[in-house]
Amino acid sequence: GGGGGGGGGVSFAAPIYVETAVVQHSEDSSHHQFPHRHTPTIVHVPPAAHLEAFPPFVTRNKMHIMSNEAKHEESKLWGFETLVSENSSMIDPGMPIQPQWSCLSFLEYARPFQLFEPSHIIPKCPSSCVSLSVDSLIMQGGKQTITVRWRSLPWHWSPYWVGAYLVSDDITRTSPIKFQFVVNSVRGEHKFDMLNMREDIVFYLFKAIGDKAQLVGKSNVVSLERKNQPTQAHLAYTSNPGELLLSWTTGRNFTNQMVQFGPSTSNITAISMASSALLYSSEEIHRAMMKATQGSKDLCYRYGSDDDGWSKIRCISIGRTFPHRQAFSFVVYGDVGQHSNDHTFQHCDCPASKATTASVEREISDISFVLHVGDISYAKGFESEWENFMDQIEEIATQVPYMTAIGNHERDWPNSGSVRGSFDSGGECGVAYNRRFVMPAPSPTLPSFSAFSSSASSDSPWYSFSHPLLHVAVISTEHSLEQQKKWLEEDLRLVDRSVTPWVMVVGHRPMYFTGILPGAADDQQVAQELREAFEPLLMLYKVDVVLAGHHHSYQRTCPIYHGECQKTGDGGYGKLALLYAPCLLPYHPPNSFLLSCTSSSFFPFLAPRPESSSF
Repeated sequence: GGGGGGGGGVSFAAPIYVETAVVQHSEDSSHHQFPHRHTPTIVHVPPAAHLEAFPPFVTRNKMHIMSNEAKHEESKLWGFETLVSENSSMIDPGMPIQPQWSCLSFLEYARPFQLFEPSHIIPKCPSSCVSLSVDSLIMQGGKQTITVRWRSLPWHWSPYWVGAYLVSDDITRTSPIKFQFVVNSVRGEHKFDMLNMREDIVFYLFKAIGDKAQLVGKSNVVSLERKNQPTQAHLAYTSNPGELLLSWTTGRNFTNQMVQFGPSTSNITAISMASSALLYSSEEIHRAMMKATQGSKDLCYRYGSDDDGWSKIRCISIGRTFPHRQAFSFVVYGDVGQHSNDHTFQHCDCPASKATTASVEREISDISFVLHVGDISYAKGFESEWENFMDQIEEIATQVPYMTAIGNHERDWPNSGSVRGSFDSGGECGVAYNRRFVMPAPSPTLPSFSAFSSSASSDSPWYSFSHPLLHVAVISTEHSLEQQKKWLEEDLRLVDRSVTPWVMVVGHRPMYFTGILPGAADDQQVAQELREAFEPLLMLYKVDVVLAGHHHSYQRTCPIYHGECQKTGDGGYGKLALLYAPCLLPYHPPNSFLLSCTSSSFFPFLAPRPESSSF
């Protein structure tokens, strides 16, 4: 999204082109209908090269740099002064670090985070190009670690760095998929974990950063053996009880994509042909429905085709996915992002996200579904980071339904239809999110569910789904609230509380929270708007709990109504007040106290809720 064409249109950087939404041009009021492809302008580079080039730098050194460089006293608001003080016990002063680029937006003010403009790259080697060697010229499967080596690089005053690109990329118009700085110019290597992005891969060597970067070397092309291999699968509930929607991706030249399923690994004879749609310039996304055989304990499936290859066979528990009025658990989190195990630099890197997804994988046999309440990948226009996120959640999302809500980093962009006119989506305008995550249709009166006629595809990403004992209504805090009020009232009115005793409402931004961090004042205004729009409905229909993310901290309210704590009284919990978890619990693994985009929480449902109980 974002203008484009003519003068002053803001666009985004991506290793390959991404389709954008319908937006109004800021100058001549013309409209650009998608698919419209943008080329990148400016992206940010991670911490300055000297942090990588001098390994003796440790955590406290880096924290001091961040604290000193941040402008407008924002470092004080984030508590850096306490964190990096000489008497601080919060960090080990000798702990070595791998510099990573945090998703915390204020760090962009710091001088180490220099602007990188592809259009300023000098794309020709000064004489002959340096040869980079790779340990494999063929990439097999959906992902592979590729080692890139160099030796005897001439001394240069500014750093060398190695970037991974697709062979079709114009390096003067797009950013690298990922990159690493060269520490030892005499001889060295870097390992790159590469995904199958449906095109061959090449590695380029550059010297200098910012507006001085120049191409000085390249590798041989690494060819993909199977560009149409099915990858990035994920499940979702539909509007129909007992039914699941399976989505996955291939390259563009696919044939006869389908899902085969049945009650056991040796009996997957049922077939559901997939519907397909363009995801971006070199990749298609496919969707097909599955429904378990009546009386079966498991649903086993595989997806793909004879020509393009098949996924491995996976099995899910029917009793866990669709429990019959019995205790069950689910996982809910928000603001996760993605991280690559090779620790390469990317536009937005969230190391703690790995801890969260690993924790969910360990719990996977005990949960019914996952609910991700917005700020999904933080890709913000970088398709490679969507790819990495989808790969990171695949082992979760192919075993349980992965339900989502849209957040500011998926949708917000000026003049694009979002009501929060920020630049937070990087120009995606919800298109990448809507293509990847198709949720049930928004109207409870719709009798059926179509893979491409759901709420998400029409830029109305509010919906609901019912699970035995629990009804979940998902709102969008990034769209017009007036549009959603009538839908939400009708949705809540139709819930039979004798059958479904628990009702939960979910949205990305919180209705109640405390905080003094940058942007908190604006978010308090949004919170007030959300309360004015929805709180009367939530009370009228006795909603039990409201969950949100956005603030990367754990907060929980008392039972509250109109901003005041309430006693539950004789009428039982939910009659007088609501419980809000406005900011879900952040998961901080060891040595990851700062560079965390991740919030997560685990909510167990112990039994059907008695009328007088409290959550």
